[in-house]
Amino acid sequence: IDKLQSQQVNDVEMLTLKVFAGEVDFVRESTALNKLPLYKENEQSANLKITLMDNHVDPTCLYLNYTYADENWRKVVNDIRFRQALTHGINRQEIIDTVYFGYGQMPTLVPSEYDVDKANALLDEMGMTKNADGLRLGPDGKVFTILFEHGAHAPDIGPVAELVATQLKANLGLDVQVKQLEASLWSTRGAANELQLTVIWDVQPMWPDGTWVDYTLTEANNVRLWHTWRTTGGAEGEEPPAEVKELWRLAEVRTQSVPYSDEDKAAYEAIRKLHYDNIWIFPIAEKVNYALVTNANLGNVPISGQAIGADYSGEQFFFKP
Repeated sequence: IDKLQSQQVNDVEMLTLKVFAGEVDFVRESTALNKLPLYKENEQSANLKITLMDNHVDPTCLYLNYTYADENWRKVVNDIRFRQALTHGINRQEIIDTVYFGYGQMPTLVPSEYDVDKANALLDEMGMTKNADGLRLGPDGKVFTILFEHGAHAPDIGPVAELVATQLKANLGLDVQVKQLEASLWSTRGAANELQLTVIWDVQPMWPDGTWVDYTLTEANNVRLWHTWRTTGGAEGEEPPAEVKELWRLAEVRTQSVPYSDEDKAAYEAIRKLHYDNIWIFPIAEKVNYALVTNANLGNVPISGQAIGADYSGEQFFFKP
């Protein structure tokens, strides 16, 4: 292969059309299982090869903004009971079956048991009563509305956002309004601390030795001011809770030596426990298969393992005569 040409599109649907038109020889980043039937339907006409591989991320994960500039909002989302209610009010298995065709597992990073009665009891305990329309009220006595904004980073993100919003309204009476943003606007709003709730992937540590741990709450989407406090040594931003500081401390003590030390393994388990107890993020599914889409004439393409590995093995590819 003498030349690599990368094309950038602003919409994942546009990318899908390019793939079906036979204009793309290799795509991994912006595929998703919910497009699998379409990939298979166009496999012959577009001369494609579809390979189901492992995913190094949880493809969809919810991020609440704990530093959003609204005291009413903060009082609710920083209450662990609200986060417990949220995780128990999401029917993840329905999403796994509907969006991912069953190619995924329930997350273990946070409590993922689907229990609507438990979730509603927690919101009742918080004093989030319902109005005549069955919608939950916040501490200010008004309908507690959640603006759920996301970028079109992958084909499964939009459908998952819509399903989650539908479930939370039907199950818990939460007024969740979904809005899709252009990717650059999504980034701008995140940088300005203006996103209330969003969804994107989170890196999932699939191996017991603790590699790929990315659960350190450094994502600015939901902890912008805490992150600023950390990176400026406390000069700017807001000081986070003690549990978040401990999370960061554990991330820093990991040596990531090979083979992995007992200290690393202990830090990894402690990080997982902190996430399980505090539920800062909300993975929808883990170990979801991933569709690697290539030109059928492209040879020496990986057939198993982590799909992202194919991004770094282009030197072995060749076009069959």
